[in-house]
Amino acid sequence: MRENLRTTKYNNGADIPTGLSIEDWESTTGGAYAVYPHDEVEGVDSEEEMLEAYGALYNWYTVETENLCPDGWRVPTHDEWTTLERHVCRFNCDTKFPYDNHTTGRRGDAEARYLKDCRQVNYTYGGECATEEHPRWDQNYSYYGTDDYGFSALPAGLRHPKDDFDGSIGKSGIWWSSTDPAGHVSWARMLNYDNDGIVRDGLNKSYGFSVRCIRTDY
Repeated sequence: MRENLRTTKYNNGADIPTGLSIEDWESTTGGAYAVYPHDEVEGVDSEEEMLEAYGALYNWYTVETENLCPDGWRVPTHDEWTTLERHVCRFNCDTKFPYDNHTTGRRGDAEARYLKDCRQVNYTYGGECATEEHPRWDQNYSYYGTDDYGFSALPAGLRHPKDDFDGSIGKSGIWWSSTDPAGHVSWARMLNYDNDGIVRDGLNKSYGFSVRCIRTDY
């Protein structure tokens, strides 16, 4: 998908729980979603507007149900995210790949640039991409998006298991994979406003992250 998932229901019609307190969000092992608080974001006036701009933030337990994406779609695996990274890789690709499911960390060069939406405060090259209206990336003259492949990654931020929302909207976009390497973590990918690398790591399933879906017949 070219946008973050916004659904508030599973594909079987059941409501996805929302409105959880910090304590309930941290302790639940069931699916839940949150919408970044609009009153913490200047220029966004309602929850509906926030959901439309950035999508919802889902814990990994919604992914685990296998009912989160629409019929004919599913959450991509760790290896499918790697396929995307390989596709956009242009420099030093032979030294970056392959890697196994135990590898974590940041890869440099400019892969993130090619996936990021160009909408940014004071975008380096001006034009229609230079905007303060949401959705967009925070200002950074050295790091910016060119969206060469139509992925249009936008920084929806996150919900933290213990500390609620942390001011990361505009700065970071994090997406779940469906791969469960072990225990309480699952693989995710992160793009940040202040670097061009794609970060991959196993992260706590109680985080609230964005989700993209991939067609099941891909």
